[in-house]
This record gives sequence, structure tokens and C-alpha cells, in this order.
Amino acid sequence: MTSNQTSIEITYSFDLPSGVASPASSTSQSSTHTYSFDVQKGAGNSEAYYDSFLQTLKKARDVTGKDLTAWRDAVGDAEKNKEVALKKPPSDEDEDEDDEGAE
Repeated sequence: MTSNQTSIEITYSFDLPSGVASPASSTSQSSTHTYSFDVQKGAGNSEAYYDSFLQTLKKARDVTGKDLTAWRDAVGDAEKNKEVALKKPPSDEDEDEDDEGAE
């Protein structure tokens, strides 16, 4: 007799912008990762099985949610740094030229 094990599998693969480092809080240091969560067999009835399935689904959501949030933050921080580098404060000389032309 064979046992059919039920599991929930979640796979992600990011296409990251250049310069994005792996977040330290991520469970994977790769931009591609697969999670597998085994669903425990119920005590012989479908209600117990679905309760177990629901608990496993919640765990999968929590684990992947934390990991995806870490990656989102890493990409967001890298994008913020790019924006700061692109912004150039106006120089005093440019303002003086504008003032002279207005008089």
C-alpha cells in the first residue's frame, strides 16, 4: 500500500534590476526559490484533513510573505539609491542667471 502525501509547493523567480543584493533576512540567497510544505494527513476524516491543509496553507503564506517582503525591500532600497544619485540639486549659479534675466 502506498501513501499519497499532499503538499503545497510555491516557486518564485525574480527578474531583478542590476545591483540588487540578496537580502540578509531572506531564506534563500537566490532570486529563484521553491518551497514545499507537507500537509499532514487528518485522523481519517475529511474535516481533519482540511483543517490540516488550512494550517499548512497559512504557514506557506507566512513563510513566503516574509521572504517576498525582504526581496521587495531590497529592490526598493536599490531603486531609492538610484533616484538619489539621479537627483541633482540646483546650483547657485543657475539661480543667479535666472534672476538677472527677470530684471
